[in-house]
Amino acid sequence: MANTKNKETMAYKNKISYIKEYNKKKVKLYMELNPKTESDIIKWLNGRRKATYIKQLIREDMKNHQ
Repeated sequence: MANTKNKETMAYKNKISYIKEYNKKKVKLYMELNPKTESDIIKWLNGRRKATYIKQLIREDMKNHQ
């Protein structure tokens, strides 16, 4: 049983490593929020699908500036 648990743990660690490596190569992050200076934004985003909301705002802005 311990051997099975060890295999599951290794598979999980391999999956996490793969995800981290993929994100490092493929995903771009452009924004960080400081809780001390931008708490109003953080509160506004709570409960929302953050990436979807932000992308929607950007696309609307792009459309308005064409």
